[in-house]
Amino acid sequence: MIESRRYRAANMPEALQQIKSDLGSDALIIHSQPVRVGGMFGLFSRPAVEVRAAAMTTEDDLSSGSKLRDWKPRQLNGDETVALPRSAPEPRPRPSTPMQKMQLEQFSQQLGEASTLLASAYRSLQSEGIEDRLVQEIILQAKASLTFESLGRPDALQLVLKSALLSKLPRCRMRLDRPPHLIFLQGPTGVGKTTTAAKMVSLFQSRGLRPALLTTDVFRVGAIAQLEAYARILDVPFTVAYEASELARKAESWSSYDVVVIDSPGMGEAQPERLAELQGHVQALLEPHNILVVSATAKTEDMLASVETFQGMAPIHAMVATKLDESRHVGGLYSVLQATQTPLEFSAGGQQVPEDLTVGGAEQLVARILAPWLAAMGLPSGSAPRGSDL
Repeated sequence: MIESRRYRAANMPEALQQIKSDLGSDALIIHSQPVRVGGMFGLFSRPAVEVRAAAMTTEDDLSSGSKLRDWKPRQLNGDETVALPRSAPEPRPRPSTPMQKMQLEQFSQQLGEASTLLASAYRSLQSEGIEDRLVQEIILQAKASLTFESLGRPDALQLVLKSALLSKLPRCRMRLDRPPHLIFLQGPTGVGKTTTAAKMVSLFQSRGLRPALLTTDVFRVGAIAQLEAYARILDVPFTVAYEASELARKAESWSSYDVVVIDSPGMGEAQPERLAELQGHVQALLEPHNILVVSATAKTEDMLASVETFQGMAPIHAMVATKLDESRHVGGLYSVLQATQTPLEFSAGGQQVPEDLTVGGAEQLVARILAPWLAAMGLPSGSAPRGSDL
């Protein structure tokens, strides 16, 4: 049977001494690399060497009371494993048969191929804009899910990478047949809230619901006329609220409708007066479902700043990502969703109403993130369903 271990030590001679003590003189060095251990947030860490070694174990070793199988690695400052303590018992020498050596060489080759694949996936996720710490977590989770038989297989790694990426995002619980009664859209200027509001109303209408459309955006030139035109085309009720009390009164008067989608003016942290007014609007409503609209083309730090700004006024229950058709890389959006643990309830890419609106979108987002790596591996990336297919 093959035993494979990873060791960390201050230098290579110390690592080799520990490997010999643990696995014996027949151990094979599979991989080594310089690393840094300890410290906080990447600071004050110290240099070390990480070595992976493997050796054959026999039934005699297990029956003779060897503690090899009972050894468990200690954790140190978040590192995956540390080197075997010096007090570990010395196993007796184990001669390797030609068959065992061949199996060990085959195992070493598979590990090498798996390391190459994981390294390529690591670089691809980084290039897509996912935060480095998160990339490391995803790769480690994917690696832990690989079986011995699947080592070195890109198709197997694809499945565990997809699973690892999806596992870090919260689930979308939006149901088109039973949406929240009041959906309040908010977000920075220029992210596409007004068009998104029209797409939502049309999508709910296509599912047999009775939607209504309301706006509080009385600042942007043409905003009211734009939504009024959408409402006329879709044949849904539309009205404007100029202050919080009027908003609450009109929303209550539409209690017989299945869902009321509320548009709001775009704003940011540099506009405290408008933010205070928006907060008053949210507080005037009875249990609104607050959705933050963000553009997939925005920088990661800008999206995080928007979450912080709007979350400071009222709880953000979900996000809508717009302009996905204009963004080359969506790793930043993924990082924001993961960091804030906010579900992605709608995704939009394009101007068609409502065809270019997708319910949820986490799986499509992950598919786009993996697409460049899959292309490099010669694997098909598949196609994501549109909103009307979900």
